[in-house]
Amino acid sequence: MTCDVESVKHQVELWFAVLAGPVLALAVQLVNFVVTPWACGSRQLAWLHLAPGVALAASLGAAYWCHGLFVACRDQGTVDAGSIAGRNHFLGLFGAGLGVFSALVIAAMWMITFLLDPCH
Repeated sequence: MTCDVESVKHQVELWFAVLAGPVLALAVQLVNFVVTPWACGSRQLAWLHLAPGVALAASLGAAYWCHGLFVACRDQGTVDAGSIAGRNHFLGLFGAGLGVFSALVIAAMWMITFLLDPCH
């Protein structure tokens, strides 16, 4: 992975990885809200565990991707605070932290499904 600060592809990858965790956390809420009446009616509660499991893995994957971009920009050389490389370096670190935080939020929402019966 390289830190090509002028590449549009690199910028898209960076923003996608930064925004993936929070969007996935919101998507889990939406999907479980929509699926719960059907899962409770048919007593197939395994479907309520599918979306959080996939979102948790994807959020951790996005955090790992951001960490890779952070390391690539850090290893490029000196990173000035006002430069594009400095911005990419910051966004890589911020995205990794946000991805891990979003994974914790998804895990907390998933834990409620295990602890409380969603059909009551």
